[in-house]
Amino acid sequence: MVRVLAFEFSWTIPATLINYTEYVIRISDLIDPTVFDDSDLFTITGETEGGIPGYDLLILSGLLGVVSLAIIKKKRKKLSIYES
Repeated sequence: MVRVLAFEFSWTIPATLINYTEYVIRISDLIDPTVFDDSDLFTITGETEGGIPGYDLLILSGLLGVVSLAIIKKKRKKLSIYES
């Protein structure tokens, strides 16, 4: 879909378009296709899979901390049974 509003263009990027770092947009005249202009190179990247960027490590650290505490608690419980 291309919509023209006061020299602005908006369009939906097809989902089949791959992530790439050297895309160019070419604008040309309908009557004389030899009249055209190319944009500067630009990058298209897909959407992230949710979450907050940079917090993956924090979440992983928290998860490891909880699992470690559960293991320590379980081992202490076993030791207290053997000492009794």
